[in-house]
Amino acid sequence: MELLNANSRFLHDSIVQNADRLADTLPDKLWRVFVADEVKTGFGRVVSHFWAFQLQGDDDFCPDIMTIGKAMGNGHLLACVATTVEIAGAFKDNGVEYFHTFGGNPVSSDVIEKD
Repeated sequence: MELLNANSRFLHDSIVQNADRLADTLPDKLWRVFVADEVKTGFGRVVSHFWAFQLQGDDDFCPDIMTIGKAMGNGHLLACVATTVEIAGAFKDNGVEYFHTFGGNPVSSDVIEKD
């Protein structure tokens, strides 16, 4: 965990135990966003759970943003960002569109053309 300033924390490990409890160290007045990067760890790769964020041990815990990829495409270049309606709306309202490093892939483009 890195302390960015007195009111923010950045957790950057693939699997962080009790990350939701670490967020409780921030003052209540601040907006907290929990991003679960499930690109490497999702889709059952942690064995005991389908998503790595489920290792938090709280069945009610749900990330605000979740990034997904690799295993989702079963070898084909594919990625996804899942988020809340509120956060997605904030992006839309500011003209930000979703993109990923696989955008414009020639294989995907060819599949679309033939479909």
